[in-house]
Amino acid sequence: METLEKFQDGLIDLIITTDALEEGIDIPACNTVLNFNCSLNLKSFIQRRGRARRQQSKFIIILQNEEDLNDVKSVQLRESELLRRLQDEERTVLPDDLKNDEQLTGSLAFSTSTGAQMTMGNAISHLYRFCSELPAQPCVSNSPVFSCETDECGQVQAIVRLPSNLDPSLHTFESHKKWTRKRWAKEDAALQAYKALYHAGLVNEYLLPLRLSDILEKGPVPRSHYLIPEQLDPWHDAALLWSLGRELFCHELRIVRPQKEDIKLFMILSVPLRIEVCIPLFVDSDTEYTAVVSSGRAITTDISICQHVTHLILQSVYGGHEAQTNIDYVHILVPDRDNVAMSEFLESHSGRTSLAACLQKRRALPGSLGLLRHVTEACRPLFIEDLEEHVCRGPHSDAGSLAIRGKIHRLTRRRNFLHNPKTVTATRTEKHKSTILVEQELDELAAEDYLVDRLPSVYAEAALLAPSIIHRIGVYLIAEKLKQEIFSGPQAAPFERMDLLSIAISPADTVHRSEFRSMAFIGDVIAKFLITRQLFLHHTLWHEGLLTGMKDSIVSDAGLAAAVCHSGFGHYLLTTRFNGKRWRPAFVLKTLSKSTQARQRHVGAATVADMAKALVGAAFLDNGLDQAIICVAAMIPKIKIWTTISLHDGTYSKSRPPKTLGATTIADLEDLLGYTFSDKSLAIESMTHPSCVGLYGTTSYRRLSFLGVAVIDMLVVTYLHRHDRLMGSKRLHSLKSAVTNNMFLAFVCLTFYREKEHDTIEVDSKGIPGVIRSSHRVAVYNFIRSQSETLSGKLSGLTQNFTSHLHIIKGDLWEKRIYPWARLSVFRDIKVLSDIVQSVFGAIYVDSSASLQECEALAEKLGILPLLEHFISHDVVTDHPKDPPATQAQNSRQDRQEGKAAHANKI
Repeated sequence: METLEKFQDGLIDLIITTDALEEGIDIPACNTVLNFNCSLNLKSFIQRRGRARRQQSKFIIILQNEEDLNDVKSVQLRESELLRRLQDEERTVLPDDLKNDEQLTGSLAFSTSTGAQMTMGNAISHLYRFCSELPAQPCVSNSPVFSCETDECGQVQAIVRLPSNLDPSLHTFESHKKWTRKRWAKEDAALQAYKALYHAGLVNEYLLPLRLSDILEKGPVPRSHYLIPEQLDPWHDAALLWSLGRELFCHELRIVRPQKEDIKLFMILSVPLRIEVCIPLFVDSDTEYTAVVSSGRAITTDISICQHVTHLILQSVYGGHEAQTNIDYVHILVPDRDNVAMSEFLESHSGRTSLAACLQKRRALPGSLGLLRHVTEACRPLFIEDLEEHVCRGPHSDAGSLAIRGKIHRLTRRRNFLHNPKTVTATRTEKHKSTILVEQELDELAAEDYLVDRLPSVYAEAALLAPSIIHRIGVYLIAEKLKQEIFSGPQAAPFERMDLLSIAISPADTVHRSEFRSMAFIGDVIAKFLITRQLFLHHTLWHEGLLTGMKDSIVSDAGLAAAVCHSGFGHYLLTTRFNGKRWRPAFVLKTLSKSTQARQRHVGAATVADMAKALVGAAFLDNGLDQAIICVAAMIPKIKIWTTISLHDGTYSKSRPPKTLGATTIADLEDLLGYTFSDKSLAIESMTHPSCVGLYGTTSYRRLSFLGVAVIDMLVVTYLHRHDRLMGSKRLHSLKSAVTNNMFLAFVCLTFYREKEHDTIEVDSKGIPGVIRSSHRVAVYNFIRSQSETLSGKLSGLTQNFTSHLHIIKGDLWEKRIYPWARLSVFRDIKVLSDIVQSVFGAIYVDSSASLQECEALAEKLGILPLLEHFISHDVVTDHPKDPPATQAQNSRQDRQEGKAAHANKI
């Protein structure tokens, strides 16, 4: 083996050349082989040589040629000089600057109330962890960026830049002082940044990134079912007032019967109805009665007589349900308000008589006759609709048997007349039995086999309808009580649509299920819009990840259900369906005894949440957005401020970055949008991609996009609400999804542009200047500010790549009248386009001081609302293709049924 040189100090074991290697010379076993070249420096030399010494292995240097030997000697001499200086006995202390910095690194720290402490040593790792938990996005790096500046004295100043998703005040931080080492300067800058994040509320008391669990109140774990109080008994308060002998109120009850005379009664209650109540009663599939109950008026009367009259009327149909002595009814039904008239009514219409004797005495009209009861089957009465004739079949009229002929029906077993039989798929027999009066197929009846009630059958018919009427009135009383609890504040406008409120608290009511679903759909969007707006306005330092997480937590089924239960509205939820066959009259003593039992029930979170959404929808339909704000604030008390006053009094503007002069490109953007920004920084922010770090003094568009999503949803739902076309909840949801999904908004962004003309001066070949006019396309995405080369390259080729595809989609939408879900899927990976559309809506909403009219004008200009109108007017199917054709057809039929039901109920 050829050895060129060995160093006397033994630091290098062997130096050989590459030529020697090619000759096949064996190299001794070693762990470190240094292929030397001119880039070798002292630091790498010492590190590698030291590693070999620690591992007790040979250190070999391979030279490219023999000329490199001089460089090796130079490096070794420099190392020897450094070693001599370090081993000098006089060098016993560090330089003053280095010593002071080393002592200061341990003293710079801050701690929290929990005892958690942040020092320079762990600041960088904590800062990286905080940034890693920010929402991840394509073409964006959330890592902090460090840079260092060294002055002429060798002192280092470090700067750290955080992602632009944060507030502008949290973007750039410098080290507290200049340091002798870069590592200490970076640690200092990271410490200053983390301290600012803590004071901004983005770091908790344990110096960890803020999470939803730190914000939300410590409550029960979200569950699929909740234990809430038993359903409120609407007649408990009335029974209590009866027992106390309080004032009584009389309500006129008029049952309107088509082609028949109205039934007029009076209902006496201890609690008044504030408004007139109209109750549709579906007698059969083709006949509909309407019970009209007037508002209450104070009355003074003999209650004892009224109770006996009520007992007489109800016992005509419900005889045997209660003991004859129990007449303390909570709800009184009487034919007259005069005590004398009621006494005469009670005397003349009590009991039963023989049908034969009744017919022999006088030519009785069918309406004046009572129900017929067979002497052996008194529990199944008959009803005489029309009496043709009655003849005597014996030799003498007073001794022979009397036969009667006419339209005679058995009284139906049906007791629930709130449901329309048309909406139920039934067999022919079931449809036959659904009528209120089933024809008795008898040619004639023997009068001597029947007894007749002295009470006219018209009152028995009223008694038959009474359970449905009383149930609906009870629902109105619960709604009235809820109204007083929610909408009785000084800022609340009078709530007038009690029919909406009664539907909103009855998710189990099959009669108004379509209206309930529609109100829940509207209320869901309204609640999300209000909560989104409040989070945006009152948490100005929160990034989009925290805002979205908080909003999703509040409006989830579990969040709304927990809020309703916590607010005490659970007992207003009506989950028990009305069963007319099990209905029993409410009695004062019995009702009060039942109320002493404090029971609870298990209700699904989705059911409770749907009621909360329906309440918000009912408030919005009654009196607009201000009424809905009061409703949401009553159910979700954790958000205290529910007005947009911060946009008007300057509170929110103080959180904005300083007003900047708009660039010329912003003026072009304003011309394109048709809106002039008062705060130009909002326009800049709406176009700033999260990849921009520390350039524009503004945050990225993520916060404005968070607000803009809710604004667009609000515009679409408000437009659908104003539309005259009858639509069910499934159709409403399908239409909203069609014009608010990210793929469609990306398509809108690509198709929204204008041609801008400009003049240029060019000199021809003869040297004569001339003006040449040309035009170029100005689109929204041209204004995006980005530092990502990948994104810039993707956006630059949008027009060339999708021109033909855009024309095909336009043809599908406007000409073929189909919704191209599959074709729109090509825009799934270009979410930045939908983000900037949403952020523009958010920017205009904030800049215009919460003006939905300005945002609606932009939606018209972008073509969102015109296309929505096109879908509605031409019945374009917008259901997502994930639904199979059979399901789509079923949804379409159900939607038409819900639309007809909504029209029938005037909601």
